Amino acid sequence: NNNNNNSSSNGGSSHRGQGADAILIDETTHQPCGTTAVRVYSVEVWNEETGELAGGELGYSVGGMYTSLTGFSAQDAAGSVQLLALGKLLMKCGFEYWDLGMEMDYKLKIGAELMPRMSFVREVHRSRVQCRDAVLCCEGERMNAKELIDWEPIKSKEISESCSRASSTVAESTCE
Repeated sequence: NNNNNNSSSNGGSSHRGQGADAILIDETTHQPCGTTAVRVYSVEVWNEETGELAGGELGYSVGGMYTSLTGFSAQDAAGSVQLLALGKLLMKCGFEYWDLGMEMDYKLKIGAELMPRMSFVREVHRSRVQCRDAVLCCEGERMNAKELIDWEPIKSKEISESCSRASSTVAESTCE
């Protein structure tokens, strides 16, 4: 158990907010209607006492949705610390959804919720357009994971209703 873990994230570019552009397609006309950035991140949890890398993951974002690709834990509880700290960082940075991939017990235990496939696809499309400015960023500085986990969001009327949700989601793996 180590409460002194630090968490950091680095976007796919050295400049805040840059990424490869994804073309948005209008659902009615099926024509290009704009772009949104695709950003790749490395999220790390370091043991402050030993200086060792304790856990982390690779992920990417498109609009207001962050998707975890793969993760690892080299020390007891580091994976849980990383997930909890990343969840709070995603909320702090304005992300709406966190796609954790397929359903697994440990994901459900930390609060992930299943979402019907059609709803998931609809929200992916909407979030790409309405929440284009979400960027996972800690200004190149390490952040204290405990401080992130303890952070409570401030309720604000300025946050638009469409971009105020920050919930962990797992798409149901059902075929249509």
